[in-house]
Order: sequence, then C-alpha cells, then structure tokens
Amino acid sequence: MTSEETGKKRVPGDIIGDYRLIDLVSRGAGTRTWEAEQISIQRPVMLEMLKQDWAQDTGVRDAFLADVKAKAAINHPVIGHVYEAQSDEEGTYLAREVLVGTNLEELHEQQKTFKPRQIATQLESIASAFLHLEQQQTATVGLAPHHIVLNEQNQELRLMNLAVHGEIVPDQHVQDKFLLGELYDDLLKRELPGSVRCASLLDYMADTSRPEALTWDQIHRLAGQVRRELTDTESLQEVVAKEKKAARSHKRSANIWALLGGLGLILALLFFFLSGSKGREDDSAEIEPEVVMLEPVRISAPGGSFKMEAHEVTIAQYADFLNALERLSEERKTLYDHPDQPATKVGHLPDDWENLSAAAQEKTTWSGRAISENCPIVGVDFWDAMAYVKWAEKRLPTADQWLAAAKSGSAPSGISNWGDAYISKEDRTGKGLIGMAGNVAEWTDSLERNPAFPLDPKQPIACGGSFKAASAGAMARSFLKNREVRRDDLGFRVIE
Repeated sequence: MTSEETGKKRVPGDIIGDYRLIDLVSRGAGTRTWEAEQISIQRPVMLEMLKQDWAQDTGVRDAFLADVKAKAAINHPVIGHVYEAQSDEEGTYLAREVLVGTNLEELHEQQKTFKPRQIATQLESIASAFLHLEQQQTATVGLAPHHIVLNEQNQELRLMNLAVHGEIVPDQHVQDKFLLGELYDDLLKRELPGSVRCASLLDYMADTSRPEALTWDQIHRLAGQVRRELTDTESLQEVVAKEKKAARSHKRSANIWALLGGLGLILALLFFFLSGSKGREDDSAEIEPEVVMLEPVRISAPGGSFKMEAHEVTIAQYADFLNALERLSEERKTLYDHPDQPATKVGHLPDDWENLSAAAQEKTTWSGRAISENCPIVGVDFWDAMAYVKWAEKRLPTADQWLAAAKSGSAPSGISNWGDAYISKEDRTGKGLIGMAGNVAEWTDSLERNPAFPLDPKQPIACGGSFKAASAGAMARSFLKNREVRRDDLGFRVIE
C-alpha cells in the first residue's frame, strides 16, 4: 500500500522511485510539488505529484500523463525541461528541471526594476519561447508572472514549461502579451536611453483594443532590435570610460595637449551619439511609427486579399530560422524542406554565411559594403526562402501578388540603395511597403515562360529592383535561370 493509502503523509527524506524528497514547495488542488533529488545521478529536480485519491481516477491520471507528454515534446533553451513521468503503485508524478533564480512575481513584489536593455533581452527570450510553442502548435496554460524565472547572477531567463495536451485556446496569446506588457511596464527603469522605445513596445503589447495583436515574431524582432541598439550604446560608453581611465593614469607631460585632444574627440563623439539618442528617446512620435511600420500591410487583389510584410526578411530574422534548425534533432533537420527540394541540397545556409553573419553582428563591411543585422538576407535560393516561410508559418508571394502590392497605393518617391530594410523614407509605397524599388530583388513563388524565349521551360520570377539595378524600379520583373540561383542582391519577403 502507498503512504497516502495508509494515512501516512509523505515527509522529507521519503524515497519514491529514484527520487528522495527534500522539501514541500507548494500544494495545489490535486497536486503536491516537492524539491527532490534524483538519487542515481544526484540531480536536483522538482517532483510534481498527483494526490493519491486523484491518481486513482483513471481520467484524471490519463489527463495528467497526457500533459506530461506534451511538455516532454518541447525542446527549447528558454523553456524548462521535463525529464520523465511515472505512474505506479508508489504514485503518479513527473520530474522536471529546477529553474534557478527568482520569479518575476517575487521581483515585482520587491519593486525591482530593470534597464531597458535588460527588459528587451528578457522579452526577446520569452517571445522566442512562445514563437517555438506556436510553431509546434502546442496548447499552453495561461502565462503568469511566477512562470518566468530570472537568474540575477548571470541574467539568464527561463520559462516554466506551460505545454498541455489539447486544443489551443483562442486569443490566449493576446492575454499573455497583455500580461507581459503590463508587468514589464512596472519593471521598467525610466529616464534611461531606450526607455521610451521600450515603453512604446510594451504599450502596444498591453493594448488589447488593437484590431490585431503584435505577433510573437514581431515582439521577438522588435525586442531584439532594441537590445542590439542599446548594447551598441553601452559599448561606446565603456570605450570612452576606458579611454578616460587610461588618460588619468598617464603622467602630465609634454604630450598633455595631444592627450586632451584625443579625449576631446572621444567626448565629442560620445556627446554626438548620446545627444542624438536622447533626441530620439524624447520624441515618442518618431519612435512609435517604427513599430507600426513593421506590421504587415493588407493588400486587396483580384485573387483575394493578403497581408505582406512591410520589409524584406532581414539577416537577424533568417539567423533565428537557422538557430531553430540547429535545435532540431538530426532526423528532423529536413522538417521545413519543400517537398520538391532536390536531394542534393542539404541545409539552408546562405552564401558566405559565416563572414556575412559576423560582419552583420559587428556592423562592419561585407562584400565591400556596410552591413548590419537589419539588412536584407541575401545569398539564398528558392528552397531556402520556402523553408523559411514554412518555419515562420507564412507564404512566399506569387509574382502577381508581389506586383499587386507594388501597385497598391502611391509609388515610391525614390529607389533605395543597399542598407537597413526598415528605414528607407523614399523607397516606400503609399501603403507603407519598404524597399520594393531597391535594396534587393525578391524571390516569388512563380514559374513563368519568358516571352523572349517562348519555347524554353518556365523559369522562376524575381520581382523589384535592387541596388545593382536601380533603374528597374518597383515594377521590375526578372526571369531567373533556376531555383538554385543565389545572388548578393536577391532576397525575399513574406505574406500571410
């Protein structure tokens, strides 16, 4: 007989299977959660157990184990792992990872606040976790502040495994985003570089009256963009601080004027950078449209309406896709491959990815031009684009859809050169689509015969001009040799 059947309560030190109970952490309506140790490998775990009377109900027990199975199927670095489940005469329980740190509910009660860069980093991590759950079509329980655990020592954020068996609850993601927006708005340290922009994103997340909530993908990208920009700001400040410290250690000698001149230049650069940053921070009217412009643009076309992303897929976005592929087991590496993809094609790395990625992260140059993670991804073929859109649960536009979008609203007033996919003011249609006339040409999901060679097989179509063909403009349409073509002025954007 079990301990609960005999009336004996479980106490610290009891052995259940391979686990030794250490301390009772919480009591639920039908569960008890213990801090425990897995004896065979001396691993700390959390042991979540069904009360014995609940475990004797077959329906409750099966539902518990079904939820465990859903949790165990999740493999994401931010989400807590479930190790195993048991259901035998000793009890029904699951063993899960111990998340080290303090949950946000406790930090909120302690009136803890975080710098904008810290909040952007945390939001980026949470959004990546929920994006993964969304892509796996996994149902979850509603998010609560105590589900988010932060290790303040190394700033690592982890999310409790919220996966459950069953259907996804409609609009639950709206409430989850609302909670995050409200919670982090309280935790935000004001009057710092990035605070206005960070608050703007949080306001959008917490606004349930918006016709359409920001997607997890948008939150992930926006938070990442804020994090990267604020990291660059702090890096510049650190450089200046080091220079000033080194200067103070120098002897006051004949070269004092050269030293002061060097410091003056550094301080002038810092003043210029920070004053520009402050100007942007104080002007929320300039910041909010940056968030709005990232939202998909609805296009009405004869074949039916659709939404087109306002900009080309960026290097940062494509890097997220590659990171997701890395996390897949070997047998699932082809999960997002198009069914017609040639067997000879393995993986989806762009041309010269190692150098391109490194240069983009460091904001240096690649292939002779300035580059950042906000520049369009290039060097990808049709199969790469199709794998990305499947992963992102979007679509590649047909040539007709692309051209219908280009014609929708007023034409761009100019043609953009190579650069940031988000910010061109001239190369923007009246509907808000950016880079249609320039930056890079874009893959479409169309095969057509080239009128100049009517007897040849159908060829893939790319639409739009590029920095290498500026005169072509937004209505340009080019025939590519095959779907394996890769160019440093050819990328893509998505529709939904």
